[in-house]
Amino acid sequence: MKKKKGARKALSPALMLVLKEVGMYRWKIILGGILVLVGSLMLLPRPFAMGYVIDVVFPNKDVRMLLIAVGLLFLVHLLKALQLYFVGVLFYKINNKIIIDIRRVLFEKLSRVKLSEYKKYGTGYLMSRLKDDPHRLSILFGEKIIEMIKQVLTFIVGVAAMIYIEWKLALLSLMIIPLFIAATHYFGKKIKKQSSIAYETSAKATKSLQENISLVELCRAFNRNLYNIRRYMKAVTLTYRDLVRLNRLEMLNAAFMSFIGTISPLLLLGYGGYQIIIGNITIGNFVTFMSLMNFVFGPASSFIGFNSEIQKLRVALFRIDEIFALPEVSRDGEVFKKEIREIELKNIRFEYETGKPVLRGIHIKGKKGEKIGIMGSSGAGKSTLINIIMGLYEFEGTVLLNGAPMD
Repeated sequence: MKKKKGARKALSPALMLVLKEVGMYRWKIILGGILVLVGSLMLLPRPFAMGYVIDVVFPNKDVRMLLIAVGLLFLVHLLKALQLYFVGVLFYKINNKIIIDIRRVLFEKLSRVKLSEYKKYGTGYLMSRLKDDPHRLSILFGEKIIEMIKQVLTFIVGVAAMIYIEWKLALLSLMIIPLFIAATHYFGKKIKKQSSIAYETSAKATKSLQENISLVELCRAFNRNLYNIRRYMKAVTLTYRDLVRLNRLEMLNAAFMSFIGTISPLLLLGYGGYQIIIGNITIGNFVTFMSLMNFVFGPASSFIGFNSEIQKLRVALFRIDEIFALPEVSRDGEVFKKEIREIELKNIRFEYETGKPVLRGIHIKGKKGEKIGIMGSSGAGKSTLINIIMGLYEFEGTVLLNGAPMD
């Protein structure tokens, strides 16, 4: 399916569908969001507890406080593990229910689409679009949105805590944030473009699989199995190539970000170590500060992955909007309930693609009880002609039933 100009305006059908489905599970999503935020808050005291143990408990050799600190940290991590389990199960159910609902809506749409569109794109191609594209919308289903909100809050709290402990170290650690932003923008555009290509070739590979399986019997009869296999492998190879290119971009993005992420800790180690040596900061505070780095650069790494998912989401939304834009069969007219005594076709013309007629200038007349043979090579339009008589295709010309034109 080719992209059309003004595609952004066409995003609304898919977005409205997703928002409607998410709204049906809003209370469960809110519950999951509360659990996610509570789980995030559980980990915030850990860096300060470690700093307290190093600066106070160890120098005072306070075994009682050490045991209390270890016990509390153990309890927090146990509760965190339970929270992860319940949140994981909850959102797994929600996400899959929404995906099933979206697939149902898309299938209902495809059931109303003109049969000529099935001929144009192929059954396997449309199957792939219905199966894969809804899954790519999962970033909007609540879990990842809540996760991103959590990461934003964690980032803000982490930065505030770092500034509170030592503002100079905090500014030094945040110097590489602009590099993160620039790299995210650069790789985001490339990932979006390659995602569109990879998704399309993947759908075409599914189309090829469906077609080649349906031709197995015929190919075996004419000893063309090798041709059938090569035809399918060509489509699979193209998909593999495009998916590898997409993966390469994502891995290059991750590797570059990982490298950038190592710069700040090295700077902090050098400058922070010097501050410890001259007595401007305690070892406990420095350990706390380094632990808080995870509260800043952990979310920053998540933002990178989130940006990659957003680019894929934009492609998936556009592809689903393309399905919604497919022309539907007309529901006007009346059901013909009378006995059919005569069928006449006058100057029938039909084409799947504009400018490439399958049938043209067809004139046939037959009465009840007559047998008429329609001969032609494969693809000549014999089945198409029958489908026209059954009213399954829109066409040019006239079909008369008992002398009356068929709508």
